[in-house]
Amino acid sequence: PSFQGAADPCDFRFIDGGNVPDRRAANCAAAGIVQPFQSAVYDFGRQGVSSGNPDLENETADAYTYGIVWRPGFAEGLVMSVDYLDYSIKDAISFLSLGELMEACYDSAAFPDEPACDRFSRDASGQVENGFRSGYENLDAIEASGVQTVASYSLGLEQYGSLRLDLNYYRSLEGVVLSGERNPIDRAGVIGFSKDQVTASALWSVGDWSLHGQARYLSSAVFDKADDEFTRDVRGVSSWTVVNAAVSYHFGEDTLLQFNVNNLFDVDPPYGALANFLGSTTYYAGIIGRTARLTVRTHF
Repeated sequence: PSFQGAADPCDFRFIDGGNVPDRRAANCAAAGIVQPFQSAVYDFGRQGVSSGNPDLENETADAYTYGIVWRPGFAEGLVMSVDYLDYSIKDAISFLSLGELMEACYDSAAFPDEPACDRFSRDASGQVENGFRSGYENLDAIEASGVQTVASYSLGLEQYGSLRLDLNYYRSLEGVVLSGERNPIDRAGVIGFSKDQVTASALWSVGDWSLHGQARYLSSAVFDKADDEFTRDVRGVSSWTVVNAAVSYHFGEDTLLQFNVNNLFDVDPPYGALANFLGSTTYYAGIIGRTARLTVRTHF
């Protein structure tokens, strides 16, 4: 079971959104929605099902990467790289939430024959009913590009062990989703696809002990890039950082004891994130708060 809210495209707050607002308005009118219409699914949500899909096809992709690697002679142990990534995935497998299914339906030139329209239903008053079916689908394509910068520095500390520092920064330039007859949707900068994503980590090892720290940063993001200042009171979420830590001890070569603390500072998800399905997954660590786990791994 899944409980989801959705920015109903036929709601008076979103009827002028989308890449082709006139098409959205015409399709909603053809569905019998009379304006001004206020949709309960946005304010209160609905219960349905999110599941896998046994009919999925394999993805195929064309990918291009151009980059440079720099190992400066004046700083032994430092490696830096910058890569430009560009890829196109055909029959791309992607999870479509209730809101995305509704957008695919009402923004489509093939309405009402767009397959997404069969995944939810409305009652006589136009309100979305319980029983929607969200899940994984093959989209026509996903086209994405970005720049990834990676830096790694390893340093020997003699009797104090060794230290390794890593930085990974990804800047999303484009994240276009093509699905059926709907217009291309650029996801770069929406919740779940922040334009700036940074992971920084440090690993200090001395003898059989290791201490690891990691920080993850996501830049601010919006619910829908087609929104204007009147669409909704909260248009998106602020930037967010979460810190994780771990300490481990090796018993010989075969056994490892490790203690992890995720979301070390118990930060909450950014305000408004839980109004979006992808926000619930992207900021999951903030939802459950600080957690600790003790694990033992051994090889026989």
